[in-house]
Amino acid sequence: MNAQRQVEKQRAEAEKKRKERLEMDIRVQNLRKNYRQFFIVAIQQMQSRFSFSDPVFKLTELLKPSNAWDLIPQSLAGLFTRFPLLHKLCDAQKADNNWRSHNQLRHLFFGVESREEVKHLSAETYWGLVLNAKTANTDNCLLFPDLILCISLLLSLATSNAQLRNGFSAH
Repeated sequence: MNAQRQVEKQRAEAEKKRKERLEMDIRVQNLRKNYRQFFIVAIQQMQSRFSFSDPVFKLTELLKPSNAWDLIPQSLAGLFTRFPLLHKLCDAQKADNNWRSHNQLRHLFFGVESREEVKHLSAETYWGLVLNAKTANTDNCLLFPDLILCISLLLSLATSNAQLRNGFSAH
């Protein structure tokens, strides 16, 4: 009799655990469905708000560490053409010289084992280090002062997620 009760108790516990797992699976499926719906709405909102064919998005590709390290593009001329105000803020030739020489920093400066690893850094890490690089002599000046303005401009292009948030909240 005692053994039979023990078996029934184990069966009841197993059934309870099975139901709990099933309920958890349902909750996970619902969560995934909600996440998927969020991303669909987010993408639709971004596509309706931005023209991704705008040439300014092509310019932002230079922010990617692998492109910057390989000097793609070879010159910042396109940036100065797209944003003529930059001519008033910095010297285009000096900025171009800064651009062409920034990839001469040693990979050890970035805290990695090889030049190839530099390309795999996050944009935040890469540009944070490059833009804060200073001369080794006693004046301790920034190495790339004109490049700072150009990259800062691209990093600060106004973006807002207010429309996205409003659109998502309505759903």
